[in-house]
Amino acid sequence: MSRFFRLVCAPGQTRLVEALLLAQGYVFAPELFSSWACRLLEEPRPLGGSIAAAFGLIYIQDRSSMLAPLFLHPPEGGFILDMCASPGSKTGFLAQLVGLRGFVLANEPNERRLATLRHNLAAMNLANVATCRYQGQDLPLAEASLSHVQLDPPCSGWGTVERNPRIREIWPEHKVKPLVELQRGLLRRAATLLAPGGRLLYSTCTTNPAENQDQAEWAMDVLGLSASVLPPLPGVIEEQSSTKTRCWFQVNTEVAGGQGFFFAALTKPDQDRKNSLLADHAPILGQGLNAASLAGPEFVAWCNLPPGRVVRFGDRVFFLHELTQRLPGPLRRQGFELGRISGGTLRLKTRLRGLLPEFSPGVGMNVDDVRDLEALLQGRGLPLPAGMDHAAHAMGIIGLYWRGLPLGWLTVKGRRCLWSPR
Repeated sequence: MSRFFRLVCAPGQTRLVEALLLAQGYVFAPELFSSWACRLLEEPRPLGGSIAAAFGLIYIQDRSSMLAPLFLHPPEGGFILDMCASPGSKTGFLAQLVGLRGFVLANEPNERRLATLRHNLAAMNLANVATCRYQGQDLPLAEASLSHVQLDPPCSGWGTVERNPRIREIWPEHKVKPLVELQRGLLRRAATLLAPGGRLLYSTCTTNPAENQDQAEWAMDVLGLSASVLPPLPGVIEEQSSTKTRCWFQVNTEVAGGQGFFFAALTKPDQDRKNSLLADHAPILGQGLNAASLAGPEFVAWCNLPPGRVVRFGDRVFFLHELTQRLPGPLRRQGFELGRISGGTLRLKTRLRGLLPEFSPGVGMNVDDVRDLEALLQGRGLPLPAGMDHAAHAMGIIGLYWRGLPLGWLTVKGRRCLWSPR
């Protein structure tokens, strides 16, 4: 089966990320359905060990999985709920699609999987996402308050059989009833959260009709949702699952090359919009901070953050997108972590390439040879750039760039610079 990945960077940086991959010998081709998606053609070493992956500039994701956010079709600046978000594949793509002014609330009930979700979102530098931990059926959000919901519930996973040959033994047909009931509970909650005219994208990685078409029809018959046409995506070939409606598709793995995914687009009838906004604004918790006034690195591009606030919880510093104020007070959520306060100084997380300014002499180290980056990733240091002695020692960190592409923050030790992926 072919391998796929998604570029994770600012739109103006895609050529540089592609050049970084090519410099290490990777060969790939763009996918027509999205300018962010690529198919891997040649892999001289595992893609997960590439420099681009190490700095969060790509995300390895199955082709079929990438289609769900595109079928949800959120608007730029939109407010999205991802009900079952870990490991963050769809969450991350949704965050890219809605842009910096948009926002994604990513929910994951499992503590271990929530940690994975947060790790992946941090690596991708997605400051327009907040995470929470609730059973999806119990999410404390206002009813009829959301315009877009992504629901990818636990399923039997039959569509992953090429990578998980025993999946049909683990989840034989006679044992999927608990999954079907769980999916219906999540669908029921999603339907109550949808505002009139709101859109729900239901997806699974199984080929079992009881978890796919039957669930979509149940949502329409019992929950009162309506079919919504899936947008056409260039280069995507699916098997139409019904001659009556184009609201759902089953990916044909032999034709598409991706996993056996199912997608259904559903909407709530647009009868009354008076409750279509999140009604209760959440209080801003934590101690508000003026980020630019914090003692710490001198060259920090705070202007690169989306609209929102920087807040402090104990010694930890987080960014909260302005749209988190539309969340109700009872909902406990965690914003995007920026770093920690130590001795009155903000210690930025080294992966925060999004806070690096455009490179110019004196603001950091600009590397041209990928072998230098490989050395950093292997734990070897590089000499401190000339002329940065005073500034570097005062800050403790400097920016790292590859041909002007922001990568992260290097720790300064004496006259050496080291990479520490924390």
